[in-house]
Amino acid sequence: MNANICHKTFADINIDDIFFQSLKEDYPEFVSWFKRKSTQDAFVQYDENRNISGFLYLKIEEKVVEDVCPVIRLWIMQPMKMWMFVIQLFFLSIKN
Repeated sequence: MNANICHKTFADINIDDIFFQSLKEDYPEFVSWFKRKSTQDAFVQYDENRNISGFLYLKIEEKVVEDVCPVIRLWIMQPMKMWMFVIQLFFLSIKN
């Protein structure tokens, strides 16, 4: 498989790709969230048919991160959150 990972803005990613179908079904606010991120960067993996097979969104935090344990303070480091990391797995069946 000749997969390739691309750095893109959300605006350049096809939200109608089948890859996002279950996210749209499970999270009613997903489409509006995705559109609000239009200028943000993400990493997208494509399969040989140019279908999305992986998606990674990283967010650099500008304030103290209190929703994790231990709390991350900015004077220690500038934290980065992995907001979404999804990989679509394909299983191949090989017949002898």
